[in-house]
Amino acid sequence: SASGSAAEGIIGTLKTNEQGFTQFQWSETFGIDASAAAASGFNYSGVEKHYHGDYAGRVFNHDTGDNLLDTSGTATNIVAEYQTPDLDYGDLGTLKTLKYVKISATPEGTVATKLRIRYNFDDPDTPQPSDYSLSIDKPSIFGTAAFGATAGHVFGASSDPITRQVVEGSGHSNYFRIFSDDQNSPYTVNGLYIDYVPSGRQ
Repeated sequence: SASGSAAEGIIGTLKTNEQGFTQFQWSETFGIDASAAAASGFNYSGVEKHYHGDYAGRVFNHDTGDNLLDTSGTATNIVAEYQTPDLDYGDLGTLKTLKYVKISATPEGTVATKLRIRYNFDDPDTPQPSDYSLSIDKPSIFGTAAFGATAGHVFGASSDPITRQVVEGSGHSNYFRIFSDDQNSPYTVNGLYIDYVPSGRQ
C-alpha cells in the first residue's frame, strides 16, 4: 500500500543454470510506484521491452535511463545491489584469508560502485573491512565512440572489463555485495573471481 519512494515490489525471473536446471531468481525493487505488474512486449522495431504503468497514468520503460522518476516527475537515484550467498569455498572449517577479487561487469557508461565484504555470516565479533570503491570505465567501441568526445571511455578495452580489487580480512565464510545509489549509467555484474589463501583449520 506504500507509494512513491516507499513503494516496494519483487521481480521473479526464470533462468536455466549451467547444470541445465531451470529455477526462479528473485530481486527486490524500491520506488517503483506501479499500478500493475511489469510486462514485456515487442515494440514497433521488434525489440523486446519491459514496461509498467503508475497511478498517474504514465508508462515506464525498464532497463532504460540513469535515474528513476518519482510521482512528481523528479529524477531520483537508482538503488542497485547484488549480493552473493555466504561462501565457504567447500570447507567451512578452514580459515581463509582473501587477497583480491576480480569483478567482471558490463557497464553502459562510467560506473562507480562499492564492494562490501562481510566474514563469518556478518559476525559482529569478526573484524570487518571498510567498503571498497570501484570505478568501471565503459570501453570505446568502433563505430559508436567519437574520439575525444566520450569522456570516461577506454580505447581498446574489453566490452566486459574485469576490475581487480585488493581486499583484506579473513574468515571461515564470507559474502560479497556490490551496490550503488546514484544516477550513473547502468551495469551488469557477470561474475566474481576470488583469490584466497587457506590459513589452517579452527
